[in-house]
Amino acid sequence: CEWDADRWFTDAEGAEELNGLRRLIGPKALEASKDGVPALLAAVEDSRKRQADLSNVLRENVRQAVELLLEEVSAAHRTHPALFRELAAGPDGTSLHDAEAQEAMLQAGVRVVMRLVVCLFAESRKLLPVDDPIYAQSYGVRALYELLDSAARAEGGTRALADRRMAWPRLMALFRLVHAGSAHGSFPVPAYGGALFRPGEDAHEDPVSRALYLLEHAVPVRDEAI
Repeated sequence: CEWDADRWFTDAEGAEELNGLRRLIGPKALEASKDGVPALLAAVEDSRKRQADLSNVLRENVRQAVELLLEEVSAAHRTHPALFRELAAGPDGTSLHDAEAQEAMLQAGVRVVMRLVVCLFAESRKLLPVDDPIYAQSYGVRALYELLDSAARAEGGTRALADRRMAWPRLMALFRLVHAGSAHGSFPVPAYGGALFRPGEDAHEDPVSRALYLLEHAVPVRDEAI
């Protein structure tokens, strides 16, 4: 766990972080239970076991999700053959081989799917403002899924979403919100930053960043895939 100690005494949210640290390593957490194991250590061991169980399921789900996303990339490439040429051309004049460009796009796809995993986890723990109507109507992943599911049920299946492309720009807006935050008075969200949610750049020396930029801006992902 990491905290910015400078914020602990500046506002109520900082005080909550300090209280969280106090509870995490407080006397009760360090007291030995009847079997002699401190509660904190027992919680860590239990978390590790649950993490291993979850990882096995999550790994396969992520793989399938990335495959769906790469199918959308393949479809976009068929209508826009220059897509991979834009990715292959580095800012320093170098050019990627096909295998290197494909690997960069794969890594970008994994990054996008892991963003979704993090957002879903954060929403389940209410670490994102899921109860705010602005967030629910314009950003939330769970709310978006329910919207798409409702449309599919009303129109006889997910094929009805094949020609719609509303969901992808909404997810991109969510990712920007998580990374950069919102300073709007009626919708304040802290900027979390971090490498996972950092937007891609079309002229970046890292090919994964260039691939991520193309995913974010040049691949029209269908609502059916989302």
